[in-house]
Amino acid sequence: MSNFGKVFGLYIFLLIDLILLAIFVGLEPHPSRIIFFSVDIVEFYLSPSTWFFIAIGIILQILLVIYLAIRAIGKERKIQFYPEYLGVEADSRLGKYTPKDLQDLVKDLEKKTGHHVKKGYLGVEVLPKIISHYIPGSSNRLYLNSNLLQICGKEELTAALGIEFKSFNSFNNTLITFLNYHSRAFMLVLFLRLFYPLIISVVYLVLEVNGYAFDLQTFTAMGFVFVASLIITFVLWQIMNYFIKSAYLNSHYTSDKEAAELVGKNTTINMLVKLGQRSESLDVLLEEIKWLEEKRIGKIYEFDEEKLKELLEFFPQNEISEHVAREKAPEIFLKNRFSHLTGFYHVNIPNLDSVIKDATNKLLDERKNYIDERKVKLEEMGKKLPQDETIDWRKFDVDGNLHLDDKEIEEFVLELKSSKKLLFENELVGDAFFRRRPPINKRIIRLSKLKLENTD
Repeated sequence: MSNFGKVFGLYIFLLIDLILLAIFVGLEPHPSRIIFFSVDIVEFYLSPSTWFFIAIGIILQILLVIYLAIRAIGKERKIQFYPEYLGVEADSRLGKYTPKDLQDLVKDLEKKTGHHVKKGYLGVEVLPKIISHYIPGSSNRLYLNSNLLQICGKEELTAALGIEFKSFNSFNNTLITFLNYHSRAFMLVLFLRLFYPLIISVVYLVLEVNGYAFDLQTFTAMGFVFVASLIITFVLWQIMNYFIKSAYLNSHYTSDKEAAELVGKNTTINMLVKLGQRSESLDVLLEEIKWLEEKRIGKIYEFDEEKLKELLEFFPQNEISEHVAREKAPEIFLKNRFSHLTGFYHVNIPNLDSVIKDATNKLLDERKNYIDERKVKLEEMGKKLPQDETIDWRKFDVDGNLHLDDKEIEEFVLELKSSKKLLFENELVGDAFFRRRPPINKRIIRLSKLKLENTD
């Protein structure tokens, strides 16, 4: 059902896009029709020139998506690890693994899946995400996120690699992912085709050229056509987004199933929990640093991607605790600010570590008071803090090894099914790193219902 939902959502998205293109191609500057369809609509859509312009629109959309895809992939720092390792042997980004460990994992998965990997790359990232893409003409290339090596055990890493194998061997999965994150490229082409005839007609009308004669009634009618076109576009665009989001969510479910068939449901569940928890800790770190920036500049602060990655470099790549993230945020923020002073402006600060430590303690106290005051205000309104509205999976981890065994997972899943709460705070307030990601609890519940031959 998930695979059908994935393909169905993709095709509906593309179909509505084609319909919108066909509608907007029918809009053309003409003094007697107030920028509307040709008089004979059937004749218009049977004309080769009409389909030529529709094809041009489709080609522009495809080129934009390819450009954004190449741009995104080109930004990824990477080190080849398969079939041979071309990086530094003592690279800390390998975590507890050796290049041979990774190569053996890939070979084992090649045998199990029947998929051949031509080259494997270690994507150097601080964010734990699945980054493999199927690119026509350059298939069989696997990208493994370096942060996964820091937070996943061997079996969990195998599950993540299983999802990677599914990703780089599926053109549909890659297309759905890019459309989900870059669907505005499609909208841009649609708006260009909508605005062009309208702007040209207004210019003709104002200048009274090409048979146009300015009058208020015609100008008002054009405005009506313009507003109506915008409303139609907005409504259909919301429908398109719904279907591509549905396809994206279902692509996650099918990939989870693939991973579970390779290493078992429980191992895959542990992998998903680790990914979600790492994302949670980074989101908390980001929110704390935003608060510190807002203290400095007095307004809401938004990070650009490069600034964000620069700050995250100071945070341990194997850390998944949001509590540690809250405690380290002031230290990371201050170290980053002071590094600019010393590096760019040659400012020498004696006993810098001691200065940062004292300031960190004061900022933590101030932040705690701020959260306590906010909590009181929310309670007066009958609300709770986002972190109080989630299920903490660690309470089921009886031995505290950050890995749920079969019995712990059974109790954990029962709690998820009986509660409407989500697992992580960022799924309530908006995940800064994995937007539009399906909630982890839904993915875990779906996995728990699967009937697989390979069980943990």
